[in-house]
Amino acid sequence: MLEYAREHFPHPSIEYKQLDIGLDVEQFLAEHGKFRRVYSMRTLHWVRDQPRAFANISRLLAPGGECLLLFLGRCDVFDFIRRMAKLEPWTKYHDVCENAVPKTHDIADAAELKSYVENLVQSAGLTLITLDVWQRESSFLNTENAV
Repeated sequence: MLEYAREHFPHPSIEYKQLDIGLDVEQFLAEHGKFRRVYSMRTLHWVRDQPRAFANISRLLAPGGECLLLFLGRCDVFDFIRRMAKLEPWTKYHDVCENAVPKTHDIADAAELKSYVENLVQSAGLTLITLDVWQRESSFLNTENAV
């Protein structure tokens, strides 16, 4: 994905770098410093340790910095993985699969999800300006037919 961005969207002011936001960001901060803006589009639902990810985003921001985060509360792929992990020969990977699912995936109630994300933001020391929760039925994957 980064290579595609480098090839198709080069810009003298943009440098494409990889960072696992769920891990330690000290080395990245030492190399690149803090940022005025952090954008994350449809990626944070892949991070199991979302509290750490939000804390890391906060650490990456310069004073007065801004972030825009768009992510899925639920992702059909996790339902598929859970169902598959109950079947042979995948049962031996059940714990690995389960440890990949973020807490937001199991929060079906919109108000509860909003409260959980508000807490993530506040616990990370970020100031919440707007939080929208949209609910819709997914047509991406039918786990019954896929398994």
